[in-house]
Amino acid sequence: MTTTPSADDVRAELERVLSSPTFARARRAQAFLRHVTEETLAGRAAEINGHAIAVAVFGKGADFDAATDPLVRVEAGRLRSRLLEHYATLAGTEGVRIELPRGGYVPSFVLTKPAVPAAAEAAPIAPAVAGFRRHRAALAAAGAVVLAVVAAVSIYIGTLGSGGERAVRTGVPPPRAAGPRVFVQPFRDVGDEPSPHLAFGITEEVMTRLARYPDVQVFVGTSGYFDGGKPGGGRDAEAGPEPADASRMDYVLTGTLRSSGRTIRVEPRLVDARSGRQIWAATYDESYDVATLWSIVDALAGSVATTLGEPFGPLFGAEVAQVERSVARNADAYHCLLRFLFAVQTMSEGAHARATVCFEHAVTVEPGSSMNWARLAALYRMEYLHDFNARPDAPPALDRALEAVRKALDIDESNAFAHQELGFVSLLSNDEAAAEESFARALALNPSADIRAAIGVNFVKMGDTERGFALIGKGMAESPRAPPFFFLGYVVNALRTHDDEAAFLWAKRMAAPDWPLSQAVLAAVAARTGRDDVARRAVERLQRLRPEFAENGRELFRRGRLGADVEQQVVDGLARAGVVLR
Repeated sequence: MTTTPSADDVRAELERVLSSPTFARARRAQAFLRHVTEETLAGRAAEINGHAIAVAVFGKGADFDAATDPLVRVEAGRLRSRLLEHYATLAGTEGVRIELPRGGYVPSFVLTKPAVPAAAEAAPIAPAVAGFRRHRAALAAAGAVVLAVVAAVSIYIGTLGSGGERAVRTGVPPPRAAGPRVFVQPFRDVGDEPSPHLAFGITEEVMTRLARYPDVQVFVGTSGYFDGGKPGGGRDAEAGPEPADASRMDYVLTGTLRSSGRTIRVEPRLVDARSGRQIWAATYDESYDVATLWSIVDALAGSVATTLGEPFGPLFGAEVAQVERSVARNADAYHCLLRFLFAVQTMSEGAHARATVCFEHAVTVEPGSSMNWARLAALYRMEYLHDFNARPDAPPALDRALEAVRKALDIDESNAFAHQELGFVSLLSNDEAAAEESFARALALNPSADIRAAIGVNFVKMGDTERGFALIGKGMAESPRAPPFFFLGYVVNALRTHDDEAAFLWAKRMAAPDWPLSQAVLAAVAARTGRDDVARRAVERLQRLRPEFAENGRELFRRGRLGADVEQQVVDGLARAGVVLR
């Protein structure tokens, strides 16, 4: 349970937080947190805003415009990440906590105490609600108040930096380079007894969660709640900013829900607004009772947002396919991201080359972008690991990867992807302790599906199978179109436990037509299990991709840290398939 701490307790906690390892070298975050905490304790919370923080904390002039300059919103997002990371290391302890709720800059202070066991909870404060319909009617009344407020404006949910902040905007979208524009139409309740509050709740949760993905732009026309989901309908001249125009979007997310008895069905679908083609659809059926209804709504909305926001889901799959078909050679950060995703999805040397060229240009145009440097580091790591587009006349690829990832973290220490890459570089440099530290930081900052799975694969290779499988499984559950490398951990474990049949099944799922390592592993385990035709085709593909594989295959296995036993099994299997490594 929580209660309100005293001002002295809050100040003592502030000093503990600022002296912790998470904040020790983060001067901006220290100054930000100290300022808003002291202002709140002094009774001036109403005066805390973006302009005041920019002037007092970051030394900006009186002419600073917080509406157009995202500095404070970005730093607020980073501060929230640090607070979450700090308290994640203190899980289960009691004491004062300082939090910075989303949507504002005024901190909250809570005193956390051990939870009271469920059996000792006090009696209900009101008689039990007799059935879902009475509960729904009460919520509908509350929902109507919320709807009356939000009907006045159209909301653009911006993802500024790592904070995922909300900001009210007009319906004019930002430049295309910022990412796909997704117009969220209010979900419609098509049941016999429609419940607008339920539809509103799901729509709001989907928007909020999807907006946390920094490469997605989310728009909504809230007036659609009153006209069956038609953006802009039913507005009067005083309703506020013009709603976002669905015709100017890239994708439209629509959805229906129907509640019957104690079951709720939600059916979202994503449509390409330019072609009208349906990109994705799903059906979620959940049982509920009065106590669990809103937790079910929360889980359903989270699943929809995760499916669409993750980099290997249907939304970015459609975007990647489009940019790879494009003749234009765009080199803005967003198009470089799509080329990066395509390179990871296909493990193709050609796609890797295009993505590398793109990001080497991007970091010269936007040298202050932490993600540009982090993704370039990943491409250099792939160059080393898979011998993709090797440059004998350049510094070693692993050195370039380390330099790029350090630049990424100098710009933004809360960049989870950069911490992941630092962990990979450390592991490839045989420093497992440093890798563990970087992986822990990445998972604390942003345990997204791709980060979980990538780190999980490396835990398996390091011998920590239980932890690795837990991360890979969670990542795959949240990523509908898992890229080939997600399966490498399962292949390694099957070979390590001498389960050739399982190794073959996983190798088939891992096999990518343009990834030499996957073809080599498939050829080896196919030969070991007597599947000579499969082995022969994989060898033919491998030799087309890498005629010199017999000369450098052992070196690539060594770089990949498959382990001596696993490596030897692959080498033996390749020999049976006719490829004898030098």
